[in-house]
Amino acid sequence: MSNTMTLESRFADIGGGCRLHYHDVGQGMPVVFLHGSGPGASSLSNFRGNYAYLVERGYRAILVDSLGYGQSSKPLDGGYHLNGLNAALSRFLDAIGVAECAVVGNSLGGAMALRLAIDEPKRVRAVVALAPGGLAGKDAYFRMSGIQKLFEVAMKGAQATVEDMRALFSLQLHDATQLSPALLEERLAVAKTQPKEVFLGLRVPDLSGELDLLQCPVLAFWGANDNFCPIETSPILLEKVPQARIVQVTRCGHWVQVEYPELFNETTAAFLQNACGTR
Repeated sequence: MSNTMTLESRFADIGGGCRLHYHDVGQGMPVVFLHGSGPGASSLSNFRGNYAYLVERGYRAILVDSLGYGQSSKPLDGGYHLNGLNAALSRFLDAIGVAECAVVGNSLGGAMALRLAIDEPKRVRAVVALAPGGLAGKDAYFRMSGIQKLFEVAMKGAQATVEDMRALFSLQLHDATQLSPALLEERLAVAKTQPKEVFLGLRVPDLSGELDLLQCPVLAFWGANDNFCPIETSPILLEKVPQARIVQVTRCGHWVQVEYPELFNETTAAFLQNACGTR
C-alpha cells in the first residue's frame, strides 16, 4: 500500500450544525490519528507517511480533522479548549461507531489522546503520544520559540503567506530541508480558512495530576530539538503513567513521525501489536 494512495473524504455530523472531516481506510482494530494545533493542520498532513504502514499490518486507520482544523467545521462561538475538542471527538467516534480504539496524537493531539484515555478508559486501549502537550502550565509552552511563532502566524489569518508558513514549519523540524513546497501550500490553504477564534480559544490544562488514572499503556516519542513542547516535561509520563515508555530521538524536532518515519512506524506497530493485537 502506498502512502500516496487515494483517500476518500468523509464527514460525520457531531451535532450543533457541525461535522468533522476524516479519512477511513483498512480493516481491523481502529487507530485514530489526531494532529497538532499549527495553522493549517490536518490529520493527513501530520501522518501522511505513517498511516499506511499500520493499515498494511491489519489496522483500520482513521485520520480525523479536529473541530476548527482541516476540512472540519470551524464555528466562531468557541469549543476550542481541550475539553471542547475532546467532546467533539467523542461525539465523532460515537457517530462512526468506534467503541474501542488506539489513539495516535501529536502535540495538541497527544494531549487530546491522553484526555480521552483518562475520561473514557473503556474506549481507549493504547495511546501513542508524539511530544504531547498538557504536561505543564501555559507559561512553559509560551516560552518555546515554536509556540510563539505559531501564534504570530495564526493571528495573520488569511493574510499569512508561504514564507510565514516556511518560518513556522522550519521550527517543526531539525532538518528543515525536509519541508516540501507542497506541504507548505497545503497548510497555507487551510490556514486561510481558520478563524482566529480557533487559536485564541485554545486552552490546554496541565493534565499531569490525572495521569495516574490512565489504565492503558502509553508510548511517547520526543525529539531532542523540539521547539514546541519542551522535552523537559517528558519524565512526567514515566513518573505518573502506570504503563509508559518514551523514545527520545537526537537531531529531531517536533515531528518524529516526519523526520524518522521508519523508527516511528516500526516502533508504533510493535507497541500496538503487544497492546491491542491487530483484529
